[in-house]
Amino acid sequence: MSAWSLKVNGLCKRYGPVLALDRVSFEVEGGSSLALVGPNGAGKSSLLRIMAGAARPDSGRIFGLELCRRAYVPDGLGFPQATSALDWLEFLARLKGAASRREARSQAERALERFGLAEAASAPAAGLSRGMQQRLLLAQASLGEPDLLLMDEPASALDPAWSAEWRAMIAGLRRRGATVLFSTHRLEDALELSDRVLLFRGGKLERDVTPEAWRSASGAEVGISV
Repeated sequence: MSAWSLKVNGLCKRYGPVLALDRVSFEVEGGSSLALVGPNGAGKSSLLRIMAGAARPDSGRIFGLELCRRAYVPDGLGFPQATSALDWLEFLARLKGAASRREARSQAERALERFGLAEAASAPAAGLSRGMQQRLLLAQASLGEPDLLLMDEPASALDPAWSAEWRAMIAGLRRRGATVLFSTHRLEDALELSDRVLLFRGGKLERDVTPEAWRSASGAEVGISV
């Protein structure tokens, strides 16, 4: 069992008249994997942004975030203009604690190689194709060996081969005891890669079940509509 855990307690987030999160509460044991499912606008992205520190809740708290190193894969990101993929990852590696510029560059090169981007190392990150940018986001998330990885639709824009690499990445993180929260519209990913499936609708957490319970119910009781 991991030495740390997270407790999400009564999170609320409003964007104008829209209540994106409505008193959401759940707990996360360190070393587990949680899949967030639900229709667009259900609150999944808002929750991940708050957990990543990219947004603040209107009320409620998350306990335990200070105990872990976080990495975040947003659903799309505007990369700096004229910054190469390699320079971008090197910059992030330094931010995440690489001991020297040489070590930061080495980490960046390994991450690019892993996600098939070595030949695009000198290309401007902002000019890469959508699929390559998604792989670059996964590469940057792998830097620094995070304890908590937060991913918003990480398999979007990936072809089947790189979807398989993303799944292998999740499996590797779970083996080394990292905690993973990811949103997805692909039910097969949710059921195969998580310990728990959290179903969101209209900003509310409707269900928190194991993949086994979801399968045994055949969708009738837990509302498969993602």
